[in-house]
Amino acid sequence: MRKQTSEEFKALSGTAREAGVQNKMFGVFHDAGYKGLYGGLGNEAIKTRKGIPAKEQLMDAKGLIGSEENKENDTEKK
Repeated sequence: MRKQTSEEFKALSGTAREAGVQNKMFGVFHDAGYKGLYGGLGNEAIKTRKGIPAKEQLMDAKGLIGSEENKENDTEKK
């Protein structure tokens, strides 16, 4: 699941770049995605709420991205 998420993240970034999102704005762009999935919570707020260390990536956090929670988000898209 981590590999699939990574590939989708790269595809999303490529599409965003083609649409004009500049490199310095990618953090804002991806944080907006988290806010859409987690009721307005951004990257840092999710880490705080879930008890994830600040240096750990959300995609690497056990029990978050690539987990049942992410599968539910994917199912809702279909």
